[in-house]
Amino acid sequence: MAIFNTLAMGRTFEPFKMLDCFAHRKSEQSEQSSALPVGDHAGDTASGADAPFFAGVIGAKGGVGASTLAFNLAAALHEILPDVTLVDADVQQPALSVLSAHEPNYTISDLLARSSNIEPNVFEACTYKIEGLKHSPRLLSPPSGGDGAFMFSLSRMPQLLNEIKALSAVWLVDLPKEIDKHLVELLDICSEIVLVIEPNLVSVASARRWLNNFEDLGYQPDNVLIVVNRSGGKLKEVESQLSRNFVRWTLVDIPNAYEELQHCCVIGKPLVCQRPNHPYTKAVKALAQSLKERMKSRSMEPLVEA
Repeated sequence: MAIFNTLAMGRTFEPFKMLDCFAHRKSEQSEQSSALPVGDHAGDTASGADAPFFAGVIGAKGGVGASTLAFNLAAALHEILPDVTLVDADVQQPALSVLSAHEPNYTISDLLARSSNIEPNVFEACTYKIEGLKHSPRLLSPPSGGDGAFMFSLSRMPQLLNEIKALSAVWLVDLPKEIDKHLVELLDICSEIVLVIEPNLVSVASARRWLNNFEDLGYQPDNVLIVVNRSGGKLKEVESQLSRNFVRWTLVDIPNAYEELQHCCVIGKPLVCQRPNHPYTKAVKALAQSLKERMKSRSMEPLVEA
């Protein structure tokens, strides 16, 4: 199968200020002497969910805004569901720490180092929440520099998610963009795939290849939502024909909010929290509600039986 480009997130809004902020925070954290808690049940916050729901978010090609959408979608889901965790599973090109403007003390690498039987308090120590929000989803990220790609085998990521799945009721996974056996193993955990595209010919062609691959792997159209990100642009003719090109899949339009999202990236906040009346916010919240309804309408079984 073809290997697709990884997500490329162009940033033109005060990049040096943002990098200085990360360097300062990382320096402060390196001085801390606190260690991960030992594996006991102190601070147990396990949801006890019998059938946690996994949804994977993936871009049809690089630069379509899949990671930014996952970040905002997690915040929107947490407003209507009590226990949401967003996982950045792209260890080679991690975006979550950039989007949240936060350098976590502990990461996925620390969880993987604990092997099996990860206790709830250890899990909580390796997650973090969006600063300044009263109600925030948990965020679980690889090392921000991509070091996680060299620290563990990617085959451990699906195994890790299976080991900790009972610790959250809803999991949103920002998936890597290269199709290989590790991505397939992550997809197999998910009950839903959110495929993010843009309304242009290159993105549509990439989406067709992804959908063909999904069908070859046994994933049904009912398990795939196609999100048309940055809709309402100049290519209206292409956009008007999307429903005819994807007749067996559900399409959801998300309007363009590039400049607003760039600003929110610098301050580390989701646009859905900063601008509640923005058209982008309304569309993402409608997508979150749609996912919630799809959870209820069918069994929360993975796309492919283990």
